[in-house]
Amino acid sequence: MIPSKLGWIVMEIISPLALLYFFLNGNIEKTPTNITFISLWTLHYFNRSVIYPLRQNNPAQMPLLIAVLAFLFNVMNGK
Repeated sequence: MIPSKLGWIVMEIISPLALLYFFLNGNIEKTPTNITFISLWTLHYFNRSVIYPLRQNNPAQMPLLIAVLAFLFNVMNGK
């Protein structure tokens, strides 16, 4: 069991990190429109994956397997 805050961060953080990695290292054109939409999406996911769980006052525990499987789901969902 792990703290639910940590589990939530583990489950969600891969999405903004992967998007930024592939956007910055890929061959997509870095137009102002692309940068604007990528920035908005990244800010949304940063809030969802870091700020939201840290603001929760939930002392509950989460099974590590749930966090790992959700992380893997997000990895596969991005392919």
